[in-house]
Amino acid sequence: SSGKSSTKANQLGAYPIYGSTGQIGKTSSPEYFGGKILIARVGHNAGSIYKVEGKYSVSDNTLITDLDKNLDSDFIFLTLLKVNLHKLVFGSGQPLVTAGHLKSLKIHLPSELEQQKIAEFLTSVDNWVQNLKKQKENLEKYKKGMMQKIFSQEIRFKDENGKDFPKLKDGLIKDMGKIVGGGTPSTTLSVYWNGNINWFTPSEIKNKYVNESKRKISDQGLKQISSKILPVGTLLLTSRATVGFVSIARNESTTNQGFQSIVVNSNNSNEFLYYWINNFRNEFLRKANRSTFLEISGKEVGKIKILIPSLEEQQKIADFLTSVDKVIESKEQQIALAENWKKGLMQRMFI
Repeated sequence: SSGKSSTKANQLGAYPIYGSTGQIGKTSSPEYFGGKILIARVGHNAGSIYKVEGKYSVSDNTLITDLDKNLDSDFIFLTLLKVNLHKLVFGSGQPLVTAGHLKSLKIHLPSELEQQKIAEFLTSVDNWVQNLKKQKENLEKYKKGMMQKIFSQEIRFKDENGKDFPKLKDGLIKDMGKIVGGGTPSTTLSVYWNGNINWFTPSEIKNKYVNESKRKISDQGLKQISSKILPVGTLLLTSRATVGFVSIARNESTTNQGFQSIVVNSNNSNEFLYYWINNFRNEFLRKANRSTFLEISGKEVGKIKILIPSLEEQQKIADFLTSVDKVIESKEQQIALAENWKKGLMQRMFI
């Protein structure tokens, strides 16, 4: 435990508590009450810290701080987050952090009142960040719900004159564009690589749009694969192992054999089809072959049924869902800025 101090460095006490199962709240160890800071002592999460309230018990794989009354537990918790206790962990087979390491840890303590002020302020910042994350989560739920309603025709858009659009037509994916597979040039010949032609792999398909691939092939490499250059706007659809993920290419591209990309024709909207695929990913999984690994052929992709709206209605749907995406993206940027601001504050406060 720590004695009183204003700005001097002090040692933080930590003591092992004994139990049996390694799970908080489910052991036969002594029970504790009130706010305590718990530190994982052993295992893959050694050095991770937790603040708990109320009644609980802990195992012998946990360290618990026993703080003096003049120390604010929220302040100490934030200080330990800044210190990053993972740096104290040692051992490769069974990572470990000991009570001795924590007892010798030196921290700078302001007055008790200042501790409380700092903790209250940073807690309010945390609450702000959590509120932004909750807003983003609600927006994502809203988008998912609207997609389900739109593609089930529970919601229909109107044209510019307020009139209904024509009835949707029964169609297939292949009616909306050309389906193109990918390929991989020999990886043993350097002449096929390090060119300026985008060459995507399924692991790169994470966002709505993709710009630049991690690896690129040369003109000679392009000649070695069956597919040709895919134009801007092509839907890069993963078809092997991770089936049914899709991004829109913002630049001319090629892909490896883990794709059945769709070059959408001029009668349809690539953005509309992008959102449709996201909503009906299970259709692609259901059609996939499960012998060696999950894979769907271009032929099977083309045979998937789809109700096709008029081009104008497709664009209305795509514009609406894109506008929701932009709000979500804006919220993500706010979260990133808030977290970076908090990080900067903690760096200045906990020197």
